[in-house]
Amino acid sequence: MVFSYLCWSVATPWLNDHMEYKRELLLLKTIMGHQDLAVGSEDVVPVLERHAERFAQLPESQRQSILDRYNELLRTPQKGWWAYTKLAFQRLAYDTPPFLQGYLLFSFVLCFAILFRVEGSTRATLLLPLVLLIYVANNQFYGKTAPAGPLEILIPSEETLVARYIPEGLAPEITTQFQQLKGAWEKYLIEDWAKESVPTETEPFQLAYERGEFAFNLAFEDALSVQKQAPRWGRGQEIKGHWMLQLLGLSWTLLFCGYVNRKSALDIV
Repeated sequence: MVFSYLCWSVATPWLNDHMEYKRELLLLKTIMGHQDLAVGSEDVVPVLERHAERFAQLPESQRQSILDRYNELLRTPQKGWWAYTKLAFQRLAYDTPPFLQGYLLFSFVLCFAILFRVEGSTRATLLLPLVLLIYVANNQFYGKTAPAGPLEILIPSEETLVARYIPEGLAPEITTQFQQLKGAWEKYLIEDWAKESVPTETEPFQLAYERGEFAFNLAFEDALSVQKQAPRWGRGQEIKGHWMLQLLGLSWTLLFCGYVNRKSALDIV
């Protein structure tokens, strides 16, 4: 489990950067109506053309800001694996709570101690659940919930969409739920971002939805820029983890300790 956590810690910075890069690039292309988004789907060509017209009607300063950001993304060099590895270990060193650091360190050392049959190493594993239990208790009592960022504030919750647009509630079938939420999202964009009443006919509905989507995408790009420039919350502060995941980690640790301290194992080490 510890090796999986360490591998995930190394992979997370790269995954975050890659996904954020792809997300913003796709967002900017959608705002500008890039036709390369229509590859393999001719149905979206008219939509992209209308987005391009809306983009051309934006104020010069706003249009230039979006173009500058798009070109900046295209010029951004990809970081090497060493940069991401260094960033991961910096986060482990400075952003990981002390008790969790102790648990990871003890687990890492004891695994090799057991592998090389160091005397007393199996009994030393009994410290692991104790250290992890202290971390979990401290985290649940004193950990803080990260405040909602600009993106979280911008996007409505599923409960909000259901309360406003699906008074009958969600259907039990997943496919029906998807269609219900999709329709609720489209109505939300029309009412809150296009500032229009929801049309009943198909073509006016589609055009109103596109206007709402375009306005929302502009706001999303602004919120994304604000969130990137804001200092990362959590440095020096312990973020409260999910209790079910922590309970799973504690259960696994107890199972591991019970396994290595069974009588047959103690006869060997």
